Amino acid sequence: MNRDRNVQSFTLMELLISLSIMGIILLAVTNLLVIVVKSNYLINTQLNTIQEMDYAIERIRQNIGSSDSSSLQILDKMVNGSTISVLRYRLTGDSTDYYLGVVDGVLYLNDVDLTSEHIEITNYNVILESYGEGGAYVIIQMSGNPKYGRYKDEILITREVSVTSNSFEVGYD
Repeated sequence: MNRDRNVQSFTLMELLISLSIMGIILLAVTNLLVIVVKSNYLINTQLNTIQEMDYAIERIRQNIGSSDSSSLQILDKMVNGSTISVLRYRLTGDSTDYYLGVVDGVLYLNDVDLTSEHIEITNYNVILESYGEGGAYVIIQMSGNPKYGRYKDEILITREVSVTSNSFEVGYD
């Protein structure tokens, strides 16, 4: 057998060096892809939480903000053995009392759940901003985070809505 001595091949050292370089490049690309996937999941979770909070605020605006309230009360109410702060209001021309409050991380308007099962309200405040001859100006602040998922303890979204009324009281129900 006659071999052609002009054919060049790689030495073992050259092959090991090129494999090491390819491995380092592949590791860097893999880490980059992992970071992109985690960031995408975080951004989607934040976006979903924002949309859920905005939906709850919009439902509050539709129920309270669509017409002037004839009366507003901030009450401390006993629910399931714990005291929560609720906003009780009555719309002009309506004899029904509406209660807005958070029980076990869920925002309720009377018995209707205003938040989805994917979000938990962690902070709920009803603040009397001003009160005078023109009526009361109340701000409802809520903070919420996702109930489930990897970033449930890292994401906290805060929203607020304002309500005006002709009369205002603070009490205990």
